[in-house]
Amino acid sequence: ADNPLNCDCSLAEFAEWLTNSSLLPTSDRTTAVCATPPSLENGLLVEVSPHELLCGQDEEETGPAPPQGPLNPQVPVSGKQVTLRIFQYDGVSVTLLWSVEASAAPYACDALFVYEEEGAHEVLLESNPVRCNSSHLADPRALTLTLPGAGLLLGHRYRYCVVLLEGGGVTSDEMALVLGCSDIIPLIPTAEPQSQPLPEFSLTTHIAALHVNVSSPGTLLIVIQLWEQPLPKAHCLLTVAVFAGSSLVAQQHLNCSHPQTVIKDLPVGPYRVCAATGDFPSTGPRARCITVQQPVTPQGLGGLNIVIATGFVALSSVLLLGLYLATRRLLQRPKLLPTHQCFLAGPQDEEQHSRYVKLHATTKL
Repeated sequence: ADNPLNCDCSLAEFAEWLTNSSLLPTSDRTTAVCATPPSLENGLLVEVSPHELLCGQDEEETGPAPPQGPLNPQVPVSGKQVTLRIFQYDGVSVTLLWSVEASAAPYACDALFVYEEEGAHEVLLESNPVRCNSSHLADPRALTLTLPGAGLLLGHRYRYCVVLLEGGGVTSDEMALVLGCSDIIPLIPTAEPQSQPLPEFSLTTHIAALHVNVSSPGTLLIVIQLWEQPLPKAHCLLTVAVFAGSSLVAQQHLNCSHPQTVIKDLPVGPYRVCAATGDFPSTGPRARCITVQQPVTPQGLGGLNIVIATGFVALSSVLLLGLYLATRRLLQRPKLLPTHQCFLAGPQDEEQHSRYVKLHATTKL
């Protein structure tokens, strides 16, 4: 057979994935052929029902073998995309960087399958359990898996397939399989990744904080605080972009080993500064942005001082004029108001003596 397999209960998980996989052509899925047990000899694995995959003494029974691992026949296959972005082999291990569709999170890792190309067919070589959780990743959209290269032969051609559990691996009606496979890749040492969509992005790097200070008019001091500093040998790139209004006025690349810069000759703010791991554009979901107001320039401050001083002098003049007029009005008033003198009669003697008054009468004829 092209792909002889021992079709027992240990293949229940793989058989379920192989049956539900929509990414593999039918010609590839039919290369998995059972060699043992005798009852399934030369049968296609995709045509074997789950209750026929038995182990040990279960082969003498008619009951189905329990599913191995978290997968079971009721788990549907999600339509979310998982794509291999970077492949690297250093002679000891294989490093695979997968790009996971953002809507697949939260998810948990389940298994990594390796197929070897033999002529016109592909043979399942390894089935490796994988444990991870997207909530523990700096960026759930980027998943890195490392595979020991001990069972792989230099120069041979392999296909790598990853199985994720959408929903975080918790048993629920919403849990679904997320499947992704690479192209057939020859196993040769690579000094650089064969695929370059995300070569600058280090999975161990996360922007924790972004600090921006206007050191002088038109000059910004930008400092980026990294959540986890990558190793010096790791290729890590940061992107910084400065916007004034809706226009991009400056942009720079920074190395993660020195995450700070000074940008000069900027137009009048306010500014919106964005930083992100990886290449441009820096305004994507991984970007961290901050708005910085343009401080008052010395010229503007001098003009403001002149306005304040002029207003103070004018107000003081008005107050002094009002005080002068009030004082003058008070000084013009007479000191004493005219009064009438009144005299009281002196005391009368209690004893009144007889008095004679001589009257002179005149008669005019």
